[in-house]
Amino acid sequence: MSILGAFITHLKGNIMFNDLINLIKIQSKNIEHYKQYPIAFLFFIMFLLEFLSTFFSEGYESTSTSNFTISLIIVFIFTFIEAVFFVYWFGRIGKNHSFLTFLHYDVMLSIAANIPVIIVLLITQNFNSSPWVAVIGFLAAFIYVIYMFSTNLAIATTSSKKYAFGAILIVALLQFTVQLLVL
Repeated sequence: MSILGAFITHLKGNIMFNDLINLIKIQSKNIEHYKQYPIAFLFFIMFLLEFLSTFFSEGYESTSTSNFTISLIIVFIFTFIEAVFFVYWFGRIGKNHSFLTFLHYDVMLSIAANIPVIIVLLITQNFNSSPWVAVIGFLAAFIYVIYMFSTNLAIATTSSKKYAFGAILIVALLQFTVQLLVL
């Protein structure tokens, strides 16, 4: 690889890191901006973070491997379902973007959402004495992720926060229902 090629790759990595930080801070860019990142690399990072969040939530239990595998399959399938749903949902109000555009954006949002969730899981594991710490940590992370997803989606698609929240609520309820039934 040439020096210029290495510099461009390094520069893109910095831009991606900054984009993730901006998503965590709820400062999304236009949805088309996120298509610049290779989808395979994004999925790899998403699966790695999913592994970490499953590991930290399950601990060292023997069922961790099967739960991780099922959780990974559900996340993978629902990422595609969410992208298809977003194409339909936002297309209804004239915010037409391609399936791949929503797929890239959904994976980037999932990566950005997993980072604070993992931090909350690490913090709650250090307070094993009270189950309320875990409950409060879960609720705080859940509320933040729903808020972060819906607000960033509204900003990226230039739609209303209520409309984006409706999309996230439908997808989240469907995904949680499937996860509760399967896991």
